[in-house]
Amino acid sequence: MKIIKTLLAIGAIALTGGFLLSTNNNDKEDENEQKREEVKEIIENADETTREFIDVLLNKEEKSEVCYWNVKSDDGKIDYTLIKAYDKDGKIVIDGSYKDNRGYIFIKNGEESYSLNLEKNIYIKNNVDNFNADQSTGPNSLSYKEKCIYDALAIEECFKGKREEVLEKTDYGFKKTIKDDLNYGYYLYDENGDLFETYLENSEGNITTKLIDKSNDIEGIYNQFYSLMENMQEAEDFAAVKEDH
Repeated sequence: MKIIKTLLAIGAIALTGGFLLSTNNNDKEDENEQKREEVKEIIENADETTREFIDVLLNKEEKSEVCYWNVKSDDGKIDYTLIKAYDKDGKIVIDGSYKDNRGYIFIKNGEESYSLNLEKNIYIKNNVDNFNADQSTGPNSLSYKEKCIYDALAIEECFKGKREEVLEKTDYGFKKTIKDDLNYGYYLYDENGDLFETYLENSEGNITTKLIDKSNDIEGIYNQFYSLMENMQEAEDFAAVKEDH
């Protein structure tokens, strides 16, 4: 499954958490400071609807949960489950995608992390030389509420001045519509400010991403994936495990 390309196409669908190539800590601190300034600008320049949405986001309570999303194209060529876990204590990470017996899963508990390729039935214990979870904590890290506002309302640097974004109040919560020369799409949020559906339409196709299930048993689900390695072969290098794309 060429899932990495698909995720890039849908702009990461504003889902927080995840696995990234490791970055320099100073660069990360600078990035966080830029994001914090952008959050301040968003709040200062908010219209009435945006202000109401921000108030909803500021009232969100941080919690640990695992979310399952269905990512599907209109023509059916793309159809898989995306799994993302958010641990408020920053201990456990689960991030990946799968369909049937195929897929790629990254799991982390404390300092230990593993990458699993379900189709090849192999895994590897990660290290700093091949793969690292995004360092989201530190002396200059964004607060949970700052992250909520940034993820929902910030415009990516490459789209500033090029993309039109409209936020409106709806019966179910809020809808953010995006439009530029190449893309049209939307993000749907419930009355609690939780994202539950996204849509993107461009020349490559139309993709809808819907929240299909949630669980607060983050440790139990981590253990389910961890236990899969008992019947997997350990790979000699990360290149053998990482998904073909």
